[in-house]
This record gives sequence, structure tokens and C-alpha cells, in this order.
Amino acid sequence: MIRSFAEHSATEEASSCGWITEVTADEIPDPNDQAIRCRVNGELRQQSRTSDMIFSCDELVSYIFRYMTLEPGDLILIGTPEGVMLGNPEAERTYLKDGDVVTVETEGLGELSNRMTSERRKNDDNE
Repeated sequence: MIRSFAEHSATEEASSCGWITEVTADEIPDPNDQAIRCRVNGELRQQSRTSDMIFSCDELVSYIFRYMTLEPGDLILIGTPEGVMLGNPEAERTYLKDGDVVTVETEGLGELSNRMTSERRKNDDNE
């Protein structure tokens, strides 16, 4: 079961993250100090550590548990570290486009890659 939490749009079941390896607590001794990275077409765009997050993993789990039931194996998707495009000057912003491959990685958990596709609008089918 994969669940997504955002205070403004929490649901019991949401998201599609692809294949994720099950990891036990003993395989990640300190979840509050894991490397996290994001690459676009192989280019490193974001790099940080969970120790740089505003809230610790323990605090996040405790907070979310107040609003929804968590089960073993659930994923908590919380957002992104520093380095998002909107922090760059407008002339240096590079938007994702059709065909781009975004790969996210968390130390000890692995990588997940997704190819971006253009959104099809309803009217596109009628043309």
C-alpha cells in the first residue's frame, strides 16, 4: 500500500510510485541522516540529507499518524529539499518537458525513475 499525505489533500490511498524495495528498520540505522538526490536526464538537480529537513522523520510520522492510519510498508511523501527551480533567477529556470527522465534517490532505499509525458487535454482527442 502506498499512501500520500499532504495536509490539504490527505487521502487513505493515493499515488503511484512504482516498485519499491521493502526495507527493515535495521537496514537504515538513522533515517534522520540519509542522502537524498534528484536527477533530470542524469543531471544532478537536488542533493541534500534528511538531517537538513525542517522536521525529523520521527516528528513527521507522529504528526501524520494523528490524521490517518499508518501501516507497515506505507510510504510518506513529503516534498522536496532545497534546489527547486523557482529558487533560481528566471533566466536560469529549466522546466521539465516531454521525454525528460526524473530520478529520485534515497540512500538505503534505492532509486525511482519516471519519464515525463505531455498532458493530453480533452480537446486534443477531437482534433
